[in-house]
Amino acid sequence: MGKVTIYVSEHCEPCKEVKELLEKGQFLVDGEESEIDLVDIETEEGFPHIQAHDLSGIPKAFSEGRQCNIRVDDATQTLLIECGDGESDSSSQDIPSP
Repeated sequence: MGKVTIYVSEHCEPCKEVKELLEKGQFLVDGEESEIDLVDIETEEGFPHIQAHDLSGIPKAFSEGRQCNIRVDDATQTLLIECGDGESDSSSQDIPSP
């Protein structure tokens, strides 16, 4: 799995949970540890990505040009980033978009 880029915003409530779990190291990408690039779309660096990746709702994650699903496993409080087949587990919840 290549590097995953997650787009967030300072004013996005669901993004705060995503950032907190990333900072704690409580995340997996397709069940494995992976490198994460966090981009705030409200910055000069992040702003050009809004239209390029259709970032109408955040948080959003992409890997190798493909959008990934982001969800939290309620049992383990782990951020799960799924870039593979997209199957979901009933013990988790999707991160809502604002």
